[in-house]
Amino acid sequence: MPRIERSILVKAPVEEVFEFVADYRNTTRYQRHFSRFDPIGPPARGLGLTVDARGRFKGIPMHARLRVTEFVENERIVSSSIEGLKSAAIWRFDREGEQTRVTFTASYAWPVPILSAALRRMLAEELVSMTESSLAELKRLVEEVHGRRALQTPAQ
Repeated sequence: MPRIERSILVKAPVEEVFEFVADYRNTTRYQRHFSRFDPIGPPARGLGLTVDARGRFKGIPMHARLRVTEFVENERIVSSSIEGLKSAAIWRFDREGEQTRVTFTASYAWPVPILSAALRRMLAEELVSMTESSLAELKRLVEEVHGRRALQTPAQ
């Protein structure tokens, strides 16, 4: 099971970054490999949130049902798959001054048990690339929204 961990520094308060990630409706905006991220019943946020996630990996359709198993406001969101592609993910949010360090850690199980070492390496490299792209897009989106809010807030 490959494990990936990457982080990025976002120029926005931890509360804004956390809220953006905690809102499942934003997921397809920064994790472009997902085309759908649909909630399955209540709750719509936080512990127990379950979503049906659909997308493509290297052109191959993928599906997973994911459930939030830990939710600590402005600190951590942990989820794992309960159906489909097997995965476990941790989002960690650390305050660094007025910025936020976002760390994403994930483990994936290959859907096919017998893969060559070269193919496993290639898939792992692609997962790293997707993770880095997702974090960069998350940073861009949150900083864009934060910048607009800062412009609208009157100076004191």
